[in-house]
Amino acid sequence: MTGTSACAFGFLGASLVPPAVIALTAPVSGDVSVGLTVRTFLFILPQSIAAVVVLGLPTFLVLRRYAPWRWWWVLIVGLLLGLPVAIAIYLPAAPALRSCLYYGLIGAASALTFWLIWRQGERTVEPRPSDKEDAALRS
Repeated sequence: MTGTSACAFGFLGASLVPPAVIALTAPVSGDVSVGLTVRTFLFILPQSIAAVVVLGLPTFLVLRRYAPWRWWWVLIVGLLLGLPVAIAIYLPAAPALRSCLYYGLIGAASALTFWLIWRQGERTVEPRPSDKEDAALRS
């Protein structure tokens, strides 16, 4: 998988996590059925894609050169990106701490999904010339 396709699949995977988690954990009504779960998933999917494009893509573009890209770093960034989503959902009121934690954890799971897919493409990319020179100097 190339770096570009891994990035695209990573964003797709990150977009699928929030509607899946919300559809399975917080159904719209008290009735839990397969049809309602699917409808909830389909209803939330466009908003999830929008959140990934508006919040996740710019964050990735800014941090891709400077972030350490470790699993714990990705979880922290995802948790922080889930907070504006919680705030936007509960506007004009302030979200409860429980809601912030819920959407923050969903953001962390979404970011981790992106990272797990994206790094597969990064492993197949040819090292930059400067990386080769650094490796030659170390040996």
